[in-house]
Amino acid sequence: MPRISLNRELWVISGLLFLAIALRLPTLGSPLIEDEAISFNRYIDVPWKDLVFYYHDTNQHTLFLLLSKFSIWMFGESEIIFRLPSFLAGVLSIPLIYRLGLLIKIPWSSALISALLMGLSWPHLKYSLEGRGYALTIFLVLLATYSTVQYLNSSRWVWGSVLIGSGFAMVMTLPSNLFFLCGLAVFIVIAGYLESKEIKSSIKNISKSSIPFLIMFALVGVYFLVIYEGLKIGKHFYNQLLTETQIGNIAGLLVAPWGFWMYLFFALGIWRLRLAKGKILLLSVVIVPIVLTLLTGVVGFARTYVYWLPFVLLLSAYGMTEVFFAVLKQTRGLSYGLGVGVIFLLIFSPAKKISKHYENRNNGSLVVGGPNATLSEASQMAVWVEENIPEDNLIVISTGGPESSVLNRYMKKNVLARMTHFARGGELKKIVFIAHQGMPPDKYPFVPMFKDRMLKLPASR
Repeated sequence: MPRISLNRELWVISGLLFLAIALRLPTLGSPLIEDEAISFNRYIDVPWKDLVFYYHDTNQHTLFLLLSKFSIWMFGESEIIFRLPSFLAGVLSIPLIYRLGLLIKIPWSSALISALLMGLSWPHLKYSLEGRGYALTIFLVLLATYSTVQYLNSSRWVWGSVLIGSGFAMVMTLPSNLFFLCGLAVFIVIAGYLESKEIKSSIKNISKSSIPFLIMFALVGVYFLVIYEGLKIGKHFYNQLLTETQIGNIAGLLVAPWGFWMYLFFALGIWRLRLAKGKILLLSVVIVPIVLTLLTGVVGFARTYVYWLPFVLLLSAYGMTEVFFAVLKQTRGLSYGLGVGVIFLLIFSPAKKISKHYENRNNGSLVVGGPNATLSEASQMAVWVEENIPEDNLIVISTGGPESSVLNRYMKKNVLARMTHFARGGELKKIVFIAHQGMPPDKYPFVPMFKDRMLKLPASR
């Protein structure tokens, strides 16, 4: 790692943390959206033991939920506290990618630009603001990769322990992250082999460097055996072909909001990598997950592959600086003009996209079923319904989506009590709709949601 003065390093990391917080703090307390609201409704009240030992479905990002439950237990229930693990992981990822860039010996300017790109990256910002496991995945990918390279360089067991812990945490966050860890394991085997000139020495190096991975994979194997039934359901859900459309979605997500032109710099960054170890690392963590995806058929949505995001940004940043310094050698004036143009492109698209995203999060337009209630509003509404709505009134929740409305969590006992009353022959006197003031029941999109489905009632007896 290049020597950098401690004073400058502190200033750089402080600046990166400030940037990360400044971009991720707005709308952190906005109402929960779609999948994160579903996760909150389904799992926030699930006992700790059940979260650890049972995998219910692919919406269960176990490690995130455990951290979120702990945050709520410590600080109370609110949107900000529920999302706190994602927010912290997102913020810490930005200085960590900078440190990883220095560790793999790309230039200081490239490492710094990669951190700035991470700060402006659309998927990274989006997932840092959502109560899901994707921001946590990105942070753990960086931590696992950093500790792997450090362990390979020094064989210190403090880094081996960090590697074991971060790797196991990755699969507790998303089981499909195992594919990335397999790529990292292939990297350390090949790197260990290339570092030794003699076969006997190579075997010794490979064995020594592989110990943390063997321990980690043993722990992962035990964990997967415990949650095996749930994993079978998840595999069935994601058992699909890797189509051209899905490949395009994955590739597009990783370079959002800038677009596919970023891959020109990415390709140049790969070509200009000076260290063989860096090229092996990149090829291992990209090719191995692709092969495992094709072999298993576990494809998933584009967001499943956010573990590639740090490497795309690192290599793209490296490519940018290589172009800049190559032009600088030829003509100083043109290089500065090129630099200003690239900076404008890198900032303009994110600024526009982020500003619109903040607006949409605040006005609820990201939710198909209209704006969601806040946790505070939902809690107060549940109390009001309990005190003011008779048992013979049917309650219909028409806000925030059929399953993603947080009212479901707070009012499920009220709704169940009334449904039980009617099922036992109780008289239905009134239907009470609970909706957001911005989307009354007559405007709620029931038909679009269920236009392709038919509701069939059992025959009367």
